[in-house]
Amino acid sequence: MSGVKGRSGGTNRKSRALHVVQGTFRPARHTVDAPEPPAGAPEAPGTLTGEAAAEWGRMLARLTASKTLATVDGALLWNYVQLWADCRRLEEDAAALPRTWFEKTSVDGAGVEHREPKMHPIFAQLKAYRLALRVLLVEFACTPLSRNRVKASGSGAAPAAMDPKKARYFDGLTQK
Repeated sequence: MSGVKGRSGGTNRKSRALHVVQGTFRPARHTVDAPEPPAGAPEAPGTLTGEAAAEWGRMLARLTASKTLATVDGALLWNYVQLWADCRRLEEDAAALPRTWFEKTSVDGAGVEHREPKMHPIFAQLKAYRLALRVLLVEFACTPLSRNRVKASGSGAAPAAMDPKKARYFDGLTQK
């Protein structure tokens, strides 16, 4: 059973290697692994300029170094760098504002004027952009927690600092 219905979403499937390590491996159920996308640098599906082009280069270098980049990641990476560039422009616009809030003035039915401080809408938009960036960074395994869930492409060997008992199970998998 891969998850608890209602609490985990049911989409947290365990890998074959994890089943072997935990002793829950069943050949009839766990022989099919996820497909391996082709490793390599993708081509940008659209034109990149300025900050987006610079971030494309930085992310290609980072993802190549972490061995998590695949040629099929082009569209997602392109969306990420475009969002990055938009976020940078918003940050520049926000920095140019004299303050983060403004006063909203309203008059009630009795003719009394009310003033209340309101946050500038650009900061709500910037918050939404940053959240979207974080979600995309999780997809690319660029956050500390998400790195534990992603297997580097082309790394068929077990990690060097693995418990000897676990390594024995992984060795048994590669011999089959």
